[in-house]
Amino acid sequence: MIREMEYILAIYKEKSFSQAAKTLHVSQPALSGMVKKVENNLGAPIFDRSTTPITLTHAGEYYVGCAEKILRIKYEMEDYFKNLRTQSMTVVNIGAASFFCVYILPEFIKEFRQRCPGCQINILELNATDTSEHLLKDTADFVIDVRKELPDDIASFTLYQEHILLAVPSQFSVNAKLGNYRMGFEDVRRGAHIDGSMRAVDMRLFRDEPFILLRKGHDMTRRALEICGEAGFTPNVVAEFDQMLSSFRMVLNGGGVAFVRDGVARHVAPTDGVVFYKIDDRFASRDLLLNYRKDREFSPLAMDFVKFLTSPDRCWA
Repeated sequence: MIREMEYILAIYKEKSFSQAAKTLHVSQPALSGMVKKVENNLGAPIFDRSTTPITLTHAGEYYVGCAEKILRIKYEMEDYFKNLRTQSMTVVNIGAASFFCVYILPEFIKEFRQRCPGCQINILELNATDTSEHLLKDTADFVIDVRKELPDDIASFTLYQEHILLAVPSQFSVNAKLGNYRMGFEDVRRGAHIDGSMRAVDMRLFRDEPFILLRKGHDMTRRALEICGEAGFTPNVVAEFDQMLSSFRMVLNGGGVAFVRDGVARHVAPTDGVVFYKIDDRFASRDLLLNYRKDREFSPLAMDFVKFLTSPDRCWA
């Protein structure tokens, strides 16, 4: 149907079957036969062949007007999806919690764009509870997450193993008797909680402290409750947040203690207002994952970005 419209419009513009046939690179008998077939299906002639040059009949004028509208929509649609395909080759959308959006991804993207100047990497700030939804809706190509319980159509790359620390306001009295366990920013940055130079604190000592947790559904909240439960108490929760950086700011303001990833101490500006404690618990470490849809076909740019993020020399800590 589309090709028939294009051929008939060519005849209308050339005002000649023979000239249209040359333009279309088809034989004149074949072109004439195709037009006759369309006219038979319509039950009315499109061209008045008694005039020189040929002209449109009233039915032909209506047909050409409709054909021009239909083909214009067709060409617009083709251009739209062509541009969409071109854009998908040069754009990658990655979602993550605010910590990664602020402290980790900008430097990585800056470095990657030096290798690929024409690319565009968009960062989507997400809550940890809706990361899979963004993948399934195609609003994100990749998301950074920590949960291993994923829908069947989501797969992942492991980026890094992170450690969970307890962040405590410096002015809290519980710190006075824990001098051998306290860590400052620099201690965490040199890996004192990993290399064995610092002992883990007894979590039971914090049973009476006010706790700041993330909202229900966050992996960190699940781990926090497990860690406290294995220490024999239920935390006294005084505030809940959607983002870890927000809970950490409340710790800085003296509002309570919070579980945080060790990356916070590595990237947030150092201050004397908070100290950190190592936790010896099976729930105190977890893998950082780069999740994606299994059925998604990625552009070469997207695959290069994945290789860049997952390279052994990439420092996520």
